[in-house]
Amino acid sequence: MLLIILLVALGFAPGVASSNDDFATSSLSASVNATPCPQNWFYSLELDKCYYISTNFSSFPDARKECAEIYHAELVSVYSKFEYDFISAQLEQLNFGFLPARIGLQNTCYGSVCYHWLDDSAANFTFWVNGTNPPMYNKLCYGWLKTKADDGWMIADCQQPLPYICKRERALDSHVIVNGTSGHITSPKYPVPYDPDVTTYYYITVPQGNVIDLTFYFVHIDSESYISIYDGLSPSAKLLQNITSANQQSILESTSNTLLVKFVASGTSGGNYWGWFANFTAVTPITFSGMMMSPNYPQNYGNNEFINLTVRAPENFGVIFEIWDFCTEPGDFLKITDIDGGREWLHSNCDTSGQSIWMDIDELVVTWSTDSEGTNKGFNMTWTAFPNVKLAKLNNFVHHTIYSVLDHGIIEVH
Repeated sequence: MLLIILLVALGFAPGVASSNDDFATSSLSASVNATPCPQNWFYSLELDKCYYISTNFSSFPDARKECAEIYHAELVSVYSKFEYDFISAQLEQLNFGFLPARIGLQNTCYGSVCYHWLDDSAANFTFWVNGTNPPMYNKLCYGWLKTKADDGWMIADCQQPLPYICKRERALDSHVIVNGTSGHITSPKYPVPYDPDVTTYYYITVPQGNVIDLTFYFVHIDSESYISIYDGLSPSAKLLQNITSANQQSILESTSNTLLVKFVASGTSGGNYWGWFANFTAVTPITFSGMMMSPNYPQNYGNNEFINLTVRAPENFGVIFEIWDFCTEPGDFLKITDIDGGREWLHSNCDTSGQSIWMDIDELVVTWSTDSEGTNKGFNMTWTAFPNVKLAKLNNFVHHTIYSVLDHGIIEVH
């Protein structure tokens, strides 16, 4: 049987505790809007890839490094005429004069295949300027020339500063579902730096009757990335907090048993930021008042019952318990202790009606226990939270016995 609980919340939530993206259609002649690629990149829906044409001029080693470290990409590889035409349409919108843009082609021979991309895959498709293969020398670099007269690949000096083309996978949103009473969540790949332009959703659910404390122990994100915490499992729920590199509030609490954490990694992080680490814990919700009764009250409770409930008041508050009716058999008892077990009120039998018990602490545990012999009607009790500074004054206005539970035991006040 369950303990009957009726809570009246006066200010906080009541409680006593026992992807897929929408893509625009791409084309060969126009850039794509609302794509899963970083800003200023081009997206091909058919190829499901992202492409970037840098207007910074770099040597081949620097261009390769910049693609990898800044954009988490590689110098472009091209595997088909369709892919070639798509990139060519983007190059046509820029004007580099007679300078080619760097690509990731290598002339390292493996057996009969002498052209490879940077990932060592065979370059089975090539498109040379004028349709003529260039001469083969060791360790050549290549570029893509796009003019009105010429369109294709050619040898390019490895050290000459030139524009370059990067290619990467599209940014994938990820969804993480977490159920439990405690645990931790982190940015993707933590403690390795997170990838740019990725959005991750964390759906946290703890047992009913609890709320969630979320604590960020470490936050190291770039100035354009952010973490949004919502009071529910949807972005349409109330926004509790936006955490940024400049605003790092570390502790938050939900008003229900669910939270959504949304992490948006910007396109400018460049793999230079470690991300974040947070713990979540199911806790009893904060309340100002409530009522508790033994199972079946005012009818007799059952044998061998054991119930633990937590009462949590606001910080710097204490709690007054009012005993309106109480009658148990020997061996059956009601106990109230602080959360650390250092202070305790315990009673059984039928002589505590009309009494008050107050504790100057904001988190308490109520324990109801019965043995296997005999039953009675049990108890009816209410409780109210008060600021600790007001508790002492209440002694002057209460006309029945007050038991003040302090560090040294029970003190009876008349």
